[in-house]
Amino acid sequence: MALVAPGGEYFPICMADGTLVWGAHRYAELAGDDLEPLGSFNGSVPCLARKSVGKGSVYYCGTNLGQAAERDPAGLKAVLRMAAATAGIEPTGRLHAKLPGTVHLDILSDGAIPRFAVVVSRADREQAVQMDGRGCWQGIFSDVVWELDGSTRIIVPADFAEIFQIGIPDAGK
Repeated sequence: MALVAPGGEYFPICMADGTLVWGAHRYAELAGDDLEPLGSFNGSVPCLARKSVGKGSVYYCGTNLGQAAERDPAGLKAVLRMAAATAGIEPTGRLHAKLPGTVHLDILSDGAIPRFAVVVSRADREQAVQMDGRGCWQGIFSDVVWELDGSTRIIVPADFAEIFQIGIPDAGK
């Protein structure tokens, strides 16, 4: 597949799954033993690649995905998601928002016992969020109460920020 793009600050990169993302300013063709191609401009020589090294992986990027994120963050997000998945990293509380990247969760604990949760949503509308947790979460600044029992679906309001006190049944035993 040949990609045709006018010259300029940004250029398309075709990912291995067929999606298009954007690179910026620089383009380097990558080569090396055991490289797994992840994306290329011309459909044959990669500018995004991964290589297994020891027990981990190294991601090589022959373009400025961070600068291209100004136009569209999809490329940078795709590589970061791949790296996190390869490393076995999951969001806190296995949080999955309907609008990806708009809700953040931090858990504050006393040893192994979660005591508080900070939830921030930058979304401009309410959304469903799936997350793992237990107990009664009571908002300190609002009347919001969430009852969590394992993987639970929660509706998070638009432009929301709250600190929850977590009441865990039998936490003191």
